[in-house]
Amino acid sequence: MYHEKDVEKNIWLINKFIETGGLYNIQMKLVTVEYFLYMYNENRCLLPDAVVARMINPAVSKLLESLGVRLYNSYNVSKICNNKAGCMRFVNSIGIKHIPTLAISCTQNGGYVFETICSDGEEVIIKQLIENYIDENCNKECIKSRQGTNIFEEYIIKSASGHGGREVMFLSEYFEKYECSFDNFKSAPTSQEQAAADYFSDKYVVQPLVKCGGRDLRVYIIGGNIIGAVIRKANDGFKSNFSLGGTVGLYTLNIVQESIVEKITDAIDIDYGGLDFLVCGENDELIFNEIEDVVGARMLSACSDIDYIECYVKHIVSSFS
Repeated sequence: MYHEKDVEKNIWLINKFIETGGLYNIQMKLVTVEYFLYMYNENRCLLPDAVVARMINPAVSKLLESLGVRLYNSYNVSKICNNKAGCMRFVNSIGIKHIPTLAISCTQNGGYVFETICSDGEEVIIKQLIENYIDENCNKECIKSRQGTNIFEEYIIKSASGHGGREVMFLSEYFEKYECSFDNFKSAPTSQEQAAADYFSDKYVVQPLVKCGGRDLRVYIIGGNIIGAVIRKANDGFKSNFSLGGTVGLYTLNIVQESIVEKITDAIDIDYGGLDFLVCGENDELIFNEIEDVVGARMLSACSDIDYIECYVKHIVSSFS
């Protein structure tokens, strides 16, 4: 299931799913969110046995599950993975090291609430940095001149429901563009996942920019198991996303890294997704960044012969039966 706006750019993947499903004697067809909701509201909806949920729309996922439809991925996974603040709360609760995060959520009366999501000892760092930033009235020169021994030197702000490395910018750029500060916060227009943006009260996350040489790791998960991993490096700036020009290569996790991934997959039942980490230091320490459940695998295909669609369809067949 996709939103209508996403069908054209994903048509190869859709056809590949349908073709591969046929090889395993399951009938798969494209149904858009808009068509499903229209048929549901007209009381003419014939429910499928299962839905491969490739839309970012937690409300629709929740509705489908309430109707008894098996989802790949579940509503719970969608709710966690498509809200960057909620995702940080989740990994923080299970003791995974992650980027210190300031979550900004919207109240019913239009105000904003600020919440720090940090591991032990990191909360002081992010609070001090934010206070310094406010004290300097968001002056970019204070960022350039600030000295310190920790690895956090600048801030970035991300839409809580953004996807694929878009709707991400330096905090100084955000304040300049929208002429606001923490004392006068305002919402930027959402150009991507409007359904998710409307669903969650969390609107933004603000994070220190972690200096790790622009390297990050995506670990692909199917049925809770690792099927492959790629290391990404930014060619320019801090965004290493493949779709935004980053370079990639196949990566083999060590025992410590595998144990971190397993701790996450043991706590959340992911049918298919990508776990993203920053890779830091000589020992390649992992710092959690985010989970994407509606994730593409062009990077994995570009540097391996792993047929992730066949792996996913096999998982669907075995888990549903």
